[in-house]
Amino acid sequence: MSVTPTTLTILKGESATATISGGSGTYSASTGTANITATVSGNTVTIATNNNSAASDTVTISDGTDTVTIAVTTTANGDNINDLLNS
Repeated sequence: MSVTPTTLTILKGESATATISGGSGTYSASTGTANITATVSGNTVTIATNNNSAASDTVTISDGTDTVTIAVTTTANGDNINDLLNS
C-alpha cells in the first residue's frame, strides 16, 4: 500500500487530497490532533484544517493490515508561499 503525496502543506482553513494505491481497498485514516481532519472516500483521502491555528501532524492511513503516513503542515496565508507554489 502507498500514498501520493507523502507530504502536504495546507493553508489554514483549506484542504488537500492524496491518493491511496494498493492494499485491501478498504481504508481508514486518523490524525493525532483535533486541528487536522482526515476522511477517506474510495482511494482518496481528504485532509483539512478545521480551525485557524497552525499545526503539524501525521495522518495515518490503514487498510487493516498495512499503514502509510502523510506528513502534514498547515501555514497561515502567505507563509512559505514559495513552498506552496512549488509543491
